[in-house]
Amino acid sequence: ATGEPLAWLPTPDETKLHAWARSWLAEQWSEWAPRTRTSAVEALARFVPLVVHPEAPEPPADLRAHLLVSLRPGSELLSAGAERWLDQCGLELGQLNRAVLADVERRLALRPDGRPLGPATAGRYRKVSRACIRRAVELGVLAGDPWPPPTRGRSQRKATRVRRRVAVRNLPDPDSMRRVIEEMASHQPASRAYQVMTAVAYYAGLRPSEVVMLRAGALGL
Repeated sequence: ATGEPLAWLPTPDETKLHAWARSWLAEQWSEWAPRTRTSAVEALARFVPLVVHPEAPEPPADLRAHLLVSLRPGSELLSAGAERWLDQCGLELGQLNRAVLADVERRLALRPDGRPLGPATAGRYRKVSRACIRRAVELGVLAGDPWPPPTRGRSQRKATRVRRRVAVRNLPDPDSMRRVIEEMASHQPASRAYQVMTAVAYYAGLRPSEVVMLRAGALGL
């Protein structure tokens, strides 16, 4: 990338996608565990370079390495050339639409060489990327959600959906559950963590997703 601005692009401003991605990560950062932070940065480092003008030149070779460092809150820019390419070639939030993001969503499931990623990895990339855009909608930065709706496979159609209700009478009573929790500890190092998580979920009535978000500062009464 050169230092000359490209004529077909508007002047860079705060609504550029890579700038918004940094703002979104900074907002969520304190609530996330280290693994979640790393996963989100990795996903956005794949997402951001795809949301560029179709006539954009090839990205710098160090673009991904630059994003993996500079997307993290408080980090310094690793590459001035990579940042300049993002400023000149990246789309603004207001330029996003379903056609653009449908193509981006498809490419998120591919490796740089065109081979498909694993379903779990592709799904994680899409989930994080969509959450980043959806937050802009929630805050009124975007008037509507430009992300295309997911395709509905047969298992997701309303006609074939089966409601599964929890059979409350089949749940273990407190004494039985106490014994189950006591027996969960074993020689495996992770068993103690699962034991504590299960106890918190049972006695506090929290969902598993809520349990993993707990931090020591939130446990004081």
